[in-house]
Amino acid sequence: MTTIELINELQNVSDPITWIDVDTVTDKFVEKKIEIYDTFNFTEKELSDYKNDLIEQYKPKVIENVAIIKTKYNMCKSNLNGIKNTITSFATTAVQPPAVPASPNPAWALLDAKQKVTSIKSVLAIINTNIIDILLAANKIDFEIPQQIKSIIELFKNVNNGVNKIPVG
Repeated sequence: MTTIELINELQNVSDPITWIDVDTVTDKFVEKKIEIYDTFNFTEKELSDYKNDLIEQYKPKVIENVAIIKTKYNMCKSNLNGIKNTITSFATTAVQPPAVPASPNPAWALLDAKQKVTSIKSVLAIINTNIIDILLAANKIDFEIPQQIKSIIELFKNVNNGVNKIPVG
């Protein structure tokens, strides 16, 4: 089995994404490549043969980039859900009284909050890198960014802005 065949097989293992299809993306990518040839006097057969050659040539590139888009999208989605849970937990523990009545330790509370915010910011940096990888992969195959990815980007920007407003030393 070739590397491209493995990539194509593994790209839907964790969470199948139905809004991006390799064959559809390849066809659109090739159509953009051959638009210029429509103005020449090629026969339908010549144009069809040329299109098929281009599909065969570009399909591995499309498979690679679609796999990048799918896996990075799933990673972003998963990491953003993880951040949501971390923030919920963070907020819950911040307002809950200690289990054993004792005098509160503000230094410990500040250190704990700072540690949690630093952890969240690290995950946000990973998400940012994944989003950039998605956009770069989409650009390489002239793939128009769908609403699902735009929504993840907006959610990321909102979460990132909110986390950056958390006042910890």
